[in-house]
Amino acid sequence: AARLASAGGRPLSLSAASVEPTQAVAAGDRCTVESFKWDNIVVALKRLPRDGADVESSFLREQTVLAQAPMGHPNLMRLFATVDDGPTRGLVFELFPRGSLDQFLRSTQPLEPATAVRVAIAAIRGAAALHSVGIVHRAIRPAHIMLESDLSDAHLAGFGAAVRLEAATEAATLVPNRYTPPETLDAAARPAPNADVWQLGLLALNLITRKPPFASHPEEADALAALAAAESPGTLTDDARDQSPFLASVMDLAIVHTPS
Repeated sequence: AARLASAGGRPLSLSAASVEPTQAVAAGDRCTVESFKWDNIVVALKRLPRDGADVESSFLREQTVLAQAPMGHPNLMRLFATVDDGPTRGLVFELFPRGSLDQFLRSTQPLEPATAVRVAIAAIRGAAALHSVGIVHRAIRPAHIMLESDLSDAHLAGFGAAVRLEAATEAATLVPNRYTPPETLDAAARPAPNADVWQLGLLALNLITRKPPFASHPEEADALAALAAAESPGTLTDDARDQSPFLASVMDLAIVHTPS
């Protein structure tokens, strides 16, 4: 904390020698997450491969976006440092042992309605903080929402697809998935905040049903076809609406196939 303060709160640059991971935390398609002890606190290293132009651009974009994001916002995962030394390239973030919302929803642990609302509000506040400085996240989904151990709060993570609106022409091409906003199916569409709004609506659906959007289409290709055909990503029973009126209202406001 003292070292961060001396750097004005901005991310530090670490050497590979100072990073000695002790435990694997998670693994994704293009990265692994490991924990290690740094300055007497346990943090997370998001380790990225050295090869691939898309990985290189994602690494640089994530650094740039986080450097411009509101520092210390309670609902944005904090970047402590970067490592780009020899074989090691990665980003050092705060560690959330509880893991992601995606991991939680896949478990059998109960999700109280009040907790679901807290998570949704945290994601909305995190996205609003990014929008206030001209940044669009573009990948809001349960895997990119980290939970406090006691579920008292949540934090937006996964900034590899984020883009500054002033540099929207530099935006990375998104790989379509069931959380993809409908307007991004148009290759000519420019990034805009309404993409995040759509994904926040899908998040609300996910929190209520504990099922992903377009759950009736298990195959990703079928889900994308349903999205292109303007099918609803999911429906709620009257009982579900009564139990989660706030989340239902977020869904109704945010899931709009024609954002204009």
